[in-house]
Amino acid sequence: LPLWLPSAIAEKGRHCDLKLSEIEWKLRQAQANEALEQLRQQLRLKSHLVTFKKEWITGQRANTRSQTIIKAVQAKIDATAEKYSTARTALGALAIPLAKLDWGDQYPVLNRDDIRCMAEGLEETGNLSEGRRLLSVSWIWKAQGAAGITQSGHGSGELQEGKCMLVQTGIYTNIPLYTVMRIEWCKARARANRWAEEVELLSEEMRRVLAFLTWQAAWWTTQASRRTDLGLVEMEGVIAYAHRQAAICLAMRRSFEALWSRLG
Repeated sequence: LPLWLPSAIAEKGRHCDLKLSEIEWKLRQAQANEALEQLRQQLRLKSHLVTFKKEWITGQRANTRSQTIIKAVQAKIDATAEKYSTARTALGALAIPLAKLDWGDQYPVLNRDDIRCMAEGLEETGNLSEGRRLLSVSWIWKAQGAAGITQSGHGSGELQEGKCMLVQTGIYTNIPLYTVMRIEWCKARARANRWAEEVELLSEEMRRVLAFLTWQAAWWTTQASRRTDLGLVEMEGVIAYAHRQAAICLAMRRSFEALWSRLG
């Protein structure tokens, strides 16, 4: 005979003792939290293995062995994700009889796109601002317990003192994960400031190009009358060439002004 837990009974639309449901609720919460922590650990391990393979592994035999290890880690990631989904389904069945209203915010649906490393996918958001890029970090890295954060928004003493393994540029570093989130924010802010500076530099470069073309057109105009030791025919040729070069500079200036005026 199968052992029916309160969540399975609730899915059938039948009533179960609330004390038993509360006990399973705590069990499923622990199962979901444990699954998320294992998922983060496996993702960090996979990130390290992929980086190590890319930078250090050469040769067909070594690449095949490395790829086999990565596939084994990926299998564990898939199994852990399924474990979390199972726990969440049970929590959803128990939430109604136990009148749990905000459980879905603490345990969101785990989609396939959410199962990724902290920095994975940021390179695909180049057209977004740095703030939006930070928001693209998967929720599993910002969930309760991921960075020593409790429901009150502060890390508990036990979690703050604990260390977690993080892959940073392919190297394991014993630093708290919430510290890494701060590092990622600082790096994003530095990139945003650098890009703002690049925009200012580009605007100044465009202004200087227009000023240079104006000056060069005037310079070619003055060159038309500098030679006084030439004959009439040669003099006409020099004047025509100088004015032609001046006209080219002015045409380039008008073309650049028309193109850059669209940039605001």
